[in-house]
Amino acid sequence: MTGHKFRRPDKDRHTFKHLVKRVRYNDETGLIERVGINYKGKVGNIKSTGYMRIKIDGIDYLYHHVVWMLCHKKWPVEIDHIDMNKRNNRINNLREVTRKENQKFKRVKCSAFLGGELVKTFDSITEAAQWANVGISNVYGAVCGGYMKNGKFMRRITAGGYRWRAA
Repeated sequence: MTGHKFRRPDKDRHTFKHLVKRVRYNDETGLIERVGINYKGKVGNIKSTGYMRIKIDGIDYLYHHVVWMLCHKKWPVEIDHIDMNKRNNRINNLREVTRKENQKFKRVKCSAFLGGELVKTFDSITEAAQWANVGISNVYGAVCGGYMKNGKFMRRITAGGYRWRAA
């Protein structure tokens, strides 16, 4: 078990067999849908952390963990959003990682350039994104030279009007 605050022991979570009686994952939309209920509208909500959550039979789960369980039939220990967008819970944007691997991009130093001149260097992509007033995934994509979208690699070198490079 990891020290993550939302991780609960497997014995306290739904089994795959029980879960598929309640919800299903829609590959086309990337969303979770209720099963057996005439329910219209979204399933889950966004918490103050920016992550989507879903409640099933009174138990609160991280949305991306439920997506992983529905697709891989096992609860993950830790999941990384490849494009760093906490709301993109499509299975092709998720990968199982260790806690250490999941935290590494929060500590990547990067620099912003304008007209070829260094503007500022940051201790993390998160800090840079806040400064540039853009999403973390935008700066991450620019620092790494691109990002994944619908399973395809998209090139990117700018975000918020700046060119970005790992420092």
